[in-house]
Amino acid sequence: MTENQLLVSIKTLTLHWDGSVWSVVPSPNPGPDYNWLDGVAALSGGDVWAVGNQDEQTLAMSASD
Repeated sequence: MTENQLLVSIKTLTLHWDGSVWSVVPSPNPGPDYNWLDGVAALSGGDVWAVGNQDEQTLAMSASD
């Protein structure tokens, strides 16, 4: 493989732990590359926030009961 043939794609990977197994859950990837998941905070069991960025654009999402 030459340098010109290399294609790099950086996507977020978000996992959910249900107490016994991990599973992949969908997460936004608005651009073709350089999508970063920077942090997750759970304020309670029903109020969770995820923050990241894509090419210098801040992304935030929440999940609540």
